[in-house]
Amino acid sequence: MIKDFDNNNPKHSPINTRARIQYKTDVENDYFDRDSDPGIFILKLNGEDIQNFSVNLWNGIATLNIELPESVKPGMLLHFLSEVNDVSRIEPISEEFYILVEDKIKESSGRPGYRKPPSSDKGDDTEKTSYLDLPNVIEVYRDEWERHEFDRDSALKVIDSGEDIYDFFVNMDNIHLLTEKKANSKIANKLLDARYKYGMVLIGIAILNDHKNSQNNHHNENSSDEINVYERISYISKAISPILLPMISGLGELQEEEIDVANEDD
Repeated sequence: MIKDFDNNNPKHSPINTRARIQYKTDVENDYFDRDSDPGIFILKLNGEDIQNFSVNLWNGIATLNIELPESVKPGMLLHFLSEVNDVSRIEPISEEFYILVEDKIKESSGRPGYRKPPSSDKGDDTEKTSYLDLPNVIEVYRDEWERHEFDRDSALKVIDSGEDIYDFFVNMDNIHLLTEKKANSKIANKLLDARYKYGMVLIGIAILNDHKNSQNNHHNENSSDEINVYERISYISKAISPILLPMISGLGELQEEEIDVANEDD
């Protein structure tokens, strides 16, 4: 883990938020999603397997997001054990950590998208990666649409988590994704899901990065612009969702001869 949280120095987590734990890793982003021998992640709370978590891999960082059980109360100290395994390992990689449940927190009233300046201290580059390098991707399905104000056409929603990380909520029951999976029998559904999810993530990152550069260039501190960038991400991703997978597939099938012909026509 990037930071150790033992019983004397537990992770503090408000009862109404996800607890977030991060690990360093050298596996690929699709390690848990790949078709051939995917990795397996198991999480235990006080020795019992639990399922209310998600794991996001992105460029050397694995982010574990835990929904605290409804039965917990502020002041409780929770003992977790995570295990990662695959066919190449004799024994799983195990990590244990503790979480101290705290009282509810109110939603931040600060300016959306605000980021404190990065530290100038020298050290491990992995721990000081830019906020745009560590998106926290959460898959959203039909039964959670109302919670996220999604519908069948919604694609991506981005929220500032307030912890120097953005949360990317991807609608995995988007009508255009489901239609493509039903119509395309040549490509595995898991691969189409991954293309769609990470394609949406890259679109969101590109819009956030462009917005940040625009702010730096024009010294724009207007909070309404900060709010609009999230609305813009939702709007643009919704517009792109019908063509995202066909576009990825079409570009992947381009042949060198077709490119040469296109260049000659120009």
